[in-house]
Amino acid sequence: MSKKLEYQLLLPIINEPKVPRCACGCGIETKWNKQHKRFNIFINHHHWNASESKEALSKRMTELCNDPANREALSKRMIKFFSDPVNREAQSKKRTAFFSDPSNRESLSKRMIKIWNDPAKREALSKKNTEFYNDPAQRETISKRSVEYWNDPSKRETQSKRATAQWQTQEFRAKQSKIHAELWKSPEFRDKVLKAISKVPNKPETILNQLTPIEVRYVGNRSFWVRIKLLVDGEYVIKNKNPDFKITGQKKVIELYGDYWHKNDNPEDIINAYKEIGYDCLIIWESEIYNELELTLERISQFMDKKSWQMTLL
Repeated sequence: MSKKLEYQLLLPIINEPKVPRCACGCGIETKWNKQHKRFNIFINHHHWNASESKEALSKRMTELCNDPANREALSKRMIKFFSDPVNREAQSKKRTAFFSDPSNRESLSKRMIKIWNDPAKREALSKKNTEFYNDPAQRETISKRSVEYWNDPSKRETQSKRATAQWQTQEFRAKQSKIHAELWKSPEFRDKVLKAISKVPNKPETILNQLTPIEVRYVGNRSFWVRIKLLVDGEYVIKNKNPDFKITGQKKVIELYGDYWHKNDNPEDIINAYKEIGYDCLIIWESEIYNELELTLERISQFMDKKSWQMTLL
């Protein structure tokens, strides 16, 4: 084959324009823009990934949001948009489709971790949220929205199904158990939560705590934890367990069962679980505190190998 003929065959390849890559750095080839007769600089929406675009957008949004008139106008537009059931359903579908993609969830998770690992960003976000929730008008608005949302039976059912499905996965339960166990080790966190709920100890626990000797220490405030194997949905799962009372100097715990919350529980399951890690467990029912108090205190004295103590019923 002559060089001239070979060149003519290669001419279309030589003259073919090289497709540039997206300027955001993702490495994807851009498309030909028929209107401007050139290749696009970015893939659609990828210009937001460029640092210059992010900085410019951040500056514009800051200027807009600092203007009360703009904030009010945007708020009205958003309310009008989401007042339309069609728009709400469309947005819900888009959000569901987005979070159904594991790659999107992973990407968002990485971004959030990166933000929260930056002390400056954490502090700025914390300050912003504090200022927001310190505004009585904002709190009232959020409260009204929450009441309206949870008064809708369909939304309550949706949230219930979602939470149930989430907590049925072993990975999620193990992750949450580990997170909460670490959190409850902090005295500041315990005090903050217990002060917020103001229900620990409850009334039966308070009665028992007042009438038992000092060796029967109330630990239901998450100050004492053990790891035991519990039967959950037909499978044994290792969980962190916080008993209600601990006998000082002995490997013995007392669990106080509410008549309503534990009505379907088998006490032998928890007793056997404690026994596997070398602990003895005594189960006391709420009704026994109110109806058989003296007999219950006698059971506790026998359980802790202590002679009956002098009782002063208040």
